[in-house]
Order: sequence, then structure tokens, then C-alpha cells
Amino acid sequence: MIEYLLYIIKSTVYLSVFYVFFMLVMRKTTFFRFNRIVFLVLTALCLVLPLLHISLPQIPVMPVKTIEEVLAPAVVSNGELYEMQEQNVLLMAISAVYLIGTIVVLVGLSLSFIRMRLHMGKIPTQIIDGIKIKLSDVDMPSFSWGNVVAISRKDFEENPAILTHEMMHVKSLHSVDLAAYAIIMVIHWFNPLVWIAHRELKMLHEYEADSLTVNTGVGSSQYQLLLIKKAVGEKR
Repeated sequence: MIEYLLYIIKSTVYLSVFYVFFMLVMRKTTFFRFNRIVFLVLTALCLVLPLLHISLPQIPVMPVKTIEEVLAPAVVSNGELYEMQEQNVLLMAISAVYLIGTIVVLVGLSLSFIRMRLHMGKIPTQIIDGIKIKLSDVDMPSFSWGNVVAISRKDFEENPAILTHEMMHVKSLHSVDLAAYAIIMVIHWFNPLVWIAHRELKMLHEYEADSLTVNTGVGSSQYQLLLIKKAVGEKR
């Protein structure tokens, strides 16, 4: 368990540094697909780096102990290893809290996914361009997951740009990104930057889908007006 906690601490440091850099620098650019690729690749790299044994130059006058020294069992003069009772209790408490948080987040995400699938299963389906379209007679926000788009019949008939937008999500495999990132959310549930980065990833998906929708020939001004109507209401 000590080795796993050590991995979690190191990967947390890497992820936090990268996400702060991404929020401050890269989110200001409009290269949405490039930013998305960089986000995913470097996130994966942050998870791999702690597994690599990279020897760094030693600082001779460093008074602070390394993470390994803090978590490693103490060594007595005769060479036998022992763990102090206080350290053992602390590690057990940290492990228990971490495990409980992991289970809670995993169950929450699983229930959310199950509710979405059950909701989709109740809506009639038709196939357009190889994508399953769920047409709901109830007015609802449109969304997509995997190879399925759920959209209200009203938006399907009156606002075809919304269907195009959701189909761009499907064709860009955005749900694959979110499914993979859910693993990181389960492992690093305690890191608020991971949850903020999750929202940033979803926003990148929206920007990319918007850009692809406009590139299909949808008028940008009309599309912008449609987004405003959906955000604040048609009357306002």
C-alpha cells in the first residue's frame, strides 16, 4: 500500500503542475483539437512518469526528507526494519479514507452512467449516417454518448444544427475521452484540479464540436444565436 500511496502522491504532483500550466496558458488559444490531444497525451504521461525510475541529481544540502523517506519504514542500527505505531496508524487511516472516497466516486459515476443508459433505452431510435438517433417527445437538453445521440423531436425538426453538433461529438469520439478520464477521477478523486480539468475537457469537446458544426456549412451568426437561445431562453 505504501508503494501505491507513493505513486498517487507523485502522479498528483505531476497532474497538478500540468493542469495549472494548461489553465493559465493553453486554454487561451483556439486550437481546440490540438489542445484536446495535448491534454489527453500529457495527462497520460503524468500517470506514467511516476512508474519510471528516473535518477535526478542529488542536492547535498537539502534538509527536507523525500517522500520515499517519509513513507518508508524506519531502519534501526542493527539492520532490522520496524514501523512505528503512530506511522502505521496514520497510513491505515489515510488508506481507509482514500479507499472510501474511491468507492464513493466509482459508485456515483456508475449510477450516473446506468441512469443515462436506462433513459436512452426508453426513447425510440432511428439511424442517420450510421449513428443511432434517439428522438424524445419530451423537451430535453440534447446529449450524446458512444454512437448514440439523444435529442428532442422539437430540436430535431426545428434546429438541425443541434443534431449536427451532437453528431460531431460522436464522430470525434468525445465519449471515449470522458470514459478514460473517469478512471483518473476515481483514482485522484481528492484532487480538485482533476475535477476542474474534467470540466475543461468537456468544454474543449463543446468548442471542437461547435467548430466542426460551423465547418459543415451552418451559418455562424445563426448558430451563435441558437446557442444564446438555448442558454438564456428564446423569449429573453
